[in-house]
Amino acid sequence: MKKYNSEKGNSYIFFEKNTPLTRANVILDWTFFCLIIISGVLVFFGILIFRNTIIPLGPLFIGTSFVSILFSLGLWIFLRNNLSTISILFSGFVIGGGLFYFSFLYINKIFPLSTSKSFTYKVQEKGSLAKGSRGNCNNPYVVIYINGIEKQLIFTCDLKNKSENSQKVVLEIYDGFFGYPFISKKELI
Repeated sequence: MKKYNSEKGNSYIFFEKNTPLTRANVILDWTFFCLIIISGVLVFFGILIFRNTIIPLGPLFIGTSFVSILFSLGLWIFLRNNLSTISILFSGFVIGGGLFYFSFLYINKIFPLSTSKSFTYKVQEKGSLAKGSRGNCNNPYVVIYINGIEKQLIFTCDLKNKSENSQKVVLEIYDGFFGYPFISKKELI
């Protein structure tokens, strides 16, 4: 393999410093860096999907943990000479877990197994989220129970007055690809 000139300032982000500075290793190191950034962004979008998915935390946590461990083992088998143990665990959990978390929720949402059905649920609790330093409104939320699962539904700021006076919420729900219901529409009444 062709060696890089270390005088140019090329170095690794994740690889150990004693790993030969070759073009392939630099590309692989940057690939890890990009995958970690992409996985972080996908986890953010996964959280947005999770807010409208009716799923117990158990199966999602077990699946994400299992894939993270498998991904970490795969990295350890192939890259244990180039990466430290902490880098392998971090990369395995962030990349493997993040990709699984997003993919599972996204596939469940995108490929419905049924058409939407309308259901009415009683509001159990009401409140508003913290505004934050740059925010100009507190997003209202209501808490309902669907099939024994507590779900917090967040609404836009323009519905703040309506959320404070509402007693029920109407949801349009369809069964997702993996059988977990997804909320496609929500309306306060």
